[in-house]
Amino acid sequence: MFACAMYGIHPEFLRSVQLEIQHQLRRLQHHPSIVVWSGNNENEVAISKNWYGTNKDLDVYVDMYRELYFNTVMSNVTHLDTSRPFLTSSPSNGNETWENPIDQNPDSEFRGDVHWYYLRPDCWNLTKVPIPRFASEYGYQSFPSFETISKVSSSQDWNFNSTFMMHRQHLAGGNDDISNQMSYHLGVPDKGSSVQVYQDVLYIAQVTQATCVKMETEHYRRWRSYLDPTGRGKTMGTIYWQLNDIWQGASWSSIEYGGRWKVLQYYVKTMYHPILVSPVVENGILSLYGLNDMVTSVKEKLEISFWSFSLGKRGSQEISFQVPALSSHKIWQGDLSKVLSGAGCQDVSDCVVSLQVIDRRNQVVSENIFFPGNPKDAKMQDPNIEWKFEEMERSRIRVTLKCDAVAAYVWLDTNVPGRFDDNAFVMKPQIEKKIIFEAWEDFSIKEFASSFTVRSYYDIYYK
Repeated sequence: MFACAMYGIHPEFLRSVQLEIQHQLRRLQHHPSIVVWSGNNENEVAISKNWYGTNKDLDVYVDMYRELYFNTVMSNVTHLDTSRPFLTSSPSNGNETWENPIDQNPDSEFRGDVHWYYLRPDCWNLTKVPIPRFASEYGYQSFPSFETISKVSSSQDWNFNSTFMMHRQHLAGGNDDISNQMSYHLGVPDKGSSVQVYQDVLYIAQVTQATCVKMETEHYRRWRSYLDPTGRGKTMGTIYWQLNDIWQGASWSSIEYGGRWKVLQYYVKTMYHPILVSPVVENGILSLYGLNDMVTSVKEKLEISFWSFSLGKRGSQEISFQVPALSSHKIWQGDLSKVLSGAGCQDVSDCVVSLQVIDRRNQVVSENIFFPGNPKDAKMQDPNIEWKFEEMERSRIRVTLKCDAVAAYVWLDTNVPGRFDDNAFVMKPQIEKKIIFEAWEDFSIKEFASSFTVRSYYDIYYK
């Protein structure tokens, strides 16, 4: 209801706020997913950091803030719902009071929650990312798919810098931020017809967004059980911005307007997997962290395999590891260059690393894929992906894929409304990958097959 703005305290307005609070609390308070109520988004930090030039009348704005969020919002929320805590703002240090409603640094890494955006610098560089107690807002932008955006545009709009694309970008410099992030590690597509380049840009922007959010999320998860020398850390949770969308345009969402999943929504399944091994490279040292969100400790096996884009599988090793309940734990480390050369990788960009957690029944619990170098520097081969379909019950189709070489960021698509159970994945040569597509409405397998497409990083940059 209240975000990124200063609000007045006219009595009629406050009565309206009171009625709205009462209505929304009664409507929403029974949802189990609600953990905490927050009075506003970023209005405390806006006053604290003088975002809107409030310092010249600071006492006035503090009094208005107190009247709205303490005397009106907080008093009504805490009266109607005694089962949940109430925070006057997010981010917040959690120690704000009626007497002192504005903290000097509501975005502190040492208490409460933080909001963090790191849009133009390289998102693979995690040295500037905070190590907070809780990261309640962070993210990166991307564009919706061509299937979604083409419904509200025409052919003259299908250019990265078109008037249409600029009009639908509401973040100043946002398209430049997206382009910069693409250029660091993946490259900005520029081959083929103008329409094909446009479609490729939309997709690579989504891969970039997904990679950035995934890396930042795993960064926070790795710090769950650790403190750095300054006392930062013990990061107990994350909320990325944002889930869904209100229109077809550039945004932070992981699900497009209309319900189609972006690459990020598929990556969410990995980055929040309750049992995961997460890699990080610092000063040339590769460290692997076991992440365990289960309420019991886990004792599993990790298979580390190295797959060359030019030569196929180069080597693998297995280690056993154990992680206590609800914690993170460093389980392995080694010199990255020595690890790669020992596995037979020609250079840092030649291989992709698979980190598979294997349980006692020899089943894959989770898999995390790690690119030690830039995909744009790899010498990729044509994966020659082949596929076949198998119709299943309940409006589902099984797609079985196979390839001849490592295929990065494989994307399956169809005009039939629905979603795949996995996408934007890495394929390994001669290993079948089975994907289930679930339609949202009745369809025929002929309709599905006629619009089904498969493309990978190789198709965008090498063909």
